[in-house]
Amino acid sequence: MAFSLRVGEGLRRALIPVIDRTAPLRGRLAQAGGVLPLGKFPETEIDCYLQKLSTGGRYRLTRREIRRLLPKFSRYGVRALLDDYLGPWWSADYAAVWRSPRQSSSGQWHHDNVGNRVKLFVILGNESEENGTEFVPHTHRTRWRTFTGRLAAPDTGRCFVPQRRGDVLIFDTNVVHRGRYSASERIILQVEFSSIFKSLLPFGHCGRYFRSRLEQRYGAAE
Repeated sequence: MAFSLRVGEGLRRALIPVIDRTAPLRGRLAQAGGVLPLGKFPETEIDCYLQKLSTGGRYRLTRREIRRLLPKFSRYGVRALLDDYLGPWWSADYAAVWRSPRQSSSGQWHHDNVGNRVKLFVILGNESEENGTEFVPHTHRTRWRTFTGRLAAPDTGRCFVPQRRGDVLIFDTNVVHRGRYSASERIILQVEFSSIFKSLLPFGHCGRYFRSRLEQRYGAAE
């Protein structure tokens, strides 16, 4: 197992930069520096996805539920946005409703260690204006030399994006960012998109075919 992990991680580090070179990184998301608010999600839909979470901390959507969810983003032009940014060969890899912890490792400055991947947030609930995400826009084209993901605090360029109930936000997780947390609850519907060629990567939080097995074995990371 340890040997296969090392081999898989080596392949991931070698393949992700090659795949990322195929991404055009154009369009509205690129013009916005890798971080783009899209508008508001309907209240009726918010209640529907809140019910899926119930009392647990995380609910992972099935492939059927993801297929039903994606057309609801057509009003925001998400398909065209992804075609421009990732190219035509993108995949909706993962979706979940999750309740943010009071503290999380994502509160440290980082990139998500998977190259260019687009994440869409729908804020289902947020009880504090302090909860949100800080970004350093225009870092989406950075080719990171480290795969640890953790970064020193930036000196300049940071911006805080508050997240109110119903807000829809899309961003490249290659952008330098960190979560902002308080003692109050935040609930998010999250969808991840990446190059379809990353769907088969066996290690790291990118792709869909092996990710569920990894989460079951090691626990889902925030």
